[in-house]
Amino acid sequence: MSTPPESRVSLPWKNRFQKPSAEALLAPLPADARGVITHAREAFNALTGSKESLEWTGPAWRWSWLCTLPGKQGGRVWIVPDPAAILLIVELDAASLEKANGKKAPRHVRDAVAGSTPVGPNRWCQWAPTNPSELDEIVAAIRACIAP
Repeated sequence: MSTPPESRVSLPWKNRFQKPSAEALLAPLPADARGVITHAREAFNALTGSKESLEWTGPAWRWSWLCTLPGKQGGRVWIVPDPAAILLIVELDAASLEKANGKKAPRHVRDAVAGSTPVGPNRWCQWAPTNPSELDEIVAAIRACIAP
């Protein structure tokens, strides 16, 4: 029996009717993408008071990790294991998010904050981190945003 073409193989990321394990979500991804996702999960889980869950988020982000951030303003981070490009989406209130827009912030952080989408009192930023050091810069910016 022949193996079905790759386009017909259903990725665990796409199957909304069966909650996948972390291992199943990561398995089809390249090693560097798995490393970025693992690093992101560890970094956001290291924030005191953050909570992580694996959630079905609809047809765009499908199965993604949702990290609820600590702090008075709260906030949320989605780690999206899209096989085409790993995404990191951050939702914070506008005032908190401005803390990430300092002159010392890396350009990719400032650009995402400047181009963030307003939704009610909050703003949504999106990054497609490709390596752990880029991710560390994003996490540092988010940490500054939620600091008391």
